[in-house]
Amino acid sequence: MFVTDRAAWDAQTDWATGRWQPRTETRTRPAWQPAPQPGVLSKRPMRFAESLDAGFRLLRFSPGVSVGTAMIVLTLFLLAVGAAVAGLIWLSFGYVVGVAGNTEAAAGLSFLMQFGASAVSLLSLCFLHFLSGLLSIPARQAFFTPPGGRAIDARGRQTTTLRRTWGLLAGQRLRLIAATALLGGAHFAALALLLAPGVVIAVFTAQAVVGFLLAGLGALGWVVFTVFFMVRTAFVGCAIALERMTIRQAFARSWKLTGRRFWATAGTLLLSYYLSSQLVSIIVSPLLLIFFIAALIVSLTLLDSADADTFATVVIGVLTILGLAFTAAATAVLYAYQAGVITGLYFDRRMRFEGYDLLLLREAEELDRRT
Repeated sequence: MFVTDRAAWDAQTDWATGRWQPRTETRTRPAWQPAPQPGVLSKRPMRFAESLDAGFRLLRFSPGVSVGTAMIVLTLFLLAVGAAVAGLIWLSFGYVVGVAGNTEAAAGLSFLMQFGASAVSLLSLCFLHFLSGLLSIPARQAFFTPPGGRAIDARGRQTTTLRRTWGLLAGQRLRLIAATALLGGAHFAALALLLAPGVVIAVFTAQAVVGFLLAGLGALGWVVFTVFFMVRTAFVGCAIALERMTIRQAFARSWKLTGRRFWATAGTLLLSYYLSSQLVSIIVSPLLLIFFIAALIVSLTLLDSADADTFATVVIGVLTILGLAFTAAATAVLYAYQAGVITGLYFDRRMRFEGYDLLLLREAEELDRRT
């Protein structure tokens, strides 16, 4: 039962064959070393408030990747939407003029335009998959960079710039863009499918009221589906960019990570979106109000009545341009913050379910030992 051969204590088991073999090296006690330095993001599962703060931390840590990418993407998107709307107005200008002359038709057209704007706004949230995927690359470096510092390479160059991050994404760029387009198409297809019965009944039958009710229920169902589907696929971009997965694998990965803490994930994302949108409106509204008051004072004091109409037209045009510019900039910051929250939640879920924090601590210890 007990091994009495002294030589056995100097042997070890070969787990491939199950036999004893001479011990090749002695086991040494590791020397004490200080704990790894804290990073911009904590190397442990985050609390609720820390999940919301992760978006602001990543905004400060890598503004070029977060805000810069969001500005580029949203500017291209707004230009495409503006061109599409202008083309539709130009092609149907006579119809629009005729509808404007009828009060009831004009009210219906206004409702459809508002619903279309809301739908486009929700569909644009699909860009968060691309933004969070791109931001996940510098976010991983944030675990090893002290607060207030910048991640730099051996030559002293910053490694969290947009150009450097885009280079690290080589091989996954088209896959990330395709996943974003696929998710946007899925949301648009769901919207068309849920609205189709109500629209068909309202247009091709005499039951217009029933058709509009069905369309309203379909729109409400689409909003619920959009929120649910966006939460379950929130980590698709991060899985593609950081784990180098295919689109199918990334979908399964996101579905698995969000399944165990779905309500916590959904609550964090919805609350962060609400708080950031309110913060953006608080910043943009006073700026537009100050400019409008200044323009009104100038028009009343410095200009005579002959130039007042012309000046009012110019002011309206400038206000419109400034409003669009401020709105685009504020929306870019909002999307960048949302992408940061999604990225922080992605790492948090991996820490909770897979022990990813232990891997980060081990890597931090190796970096400290090298330096």
